[in-house]
Amino acid sequence: MFTTRLGIVPTELLGGLQEDSSELVSRLVVAIVRAQYGYAVRDLLTAWGGKLSSDQMGSLIPVLESSGLDRQTLPEPLFHELHTAINEASRRLGDHSVLT
Repeated sequence: MFTTRLGIVPTELLGGLQEDSSELVSRLVVAIVRAQYGYAVRDLLTAWGGKLSSDQMGSLIPVLESSGLDRQTLPEPLFHELHTAINEASRRLGDHSVLT
């Protein structure tokens, strides 16, 4: 996320995206998709959503959707992972109050 903001902030301070900014944007999109980081996608779409190519948008939107940030709830697979982690923590602690 900080890499994304580090790309966005100086670019905006210098007057926003210019034609020669495509390499920066491409690198940010690749890094965000590789990391599967929904918050970074949200930041990038907020800052430059209307200036991204359809290919870039096509790469970023699935990351945002899988993060659950666009729906304000955890997707079922992430909820299951969280629930499993809580159960394991509770079991290891020997105290089931972790779930309440």
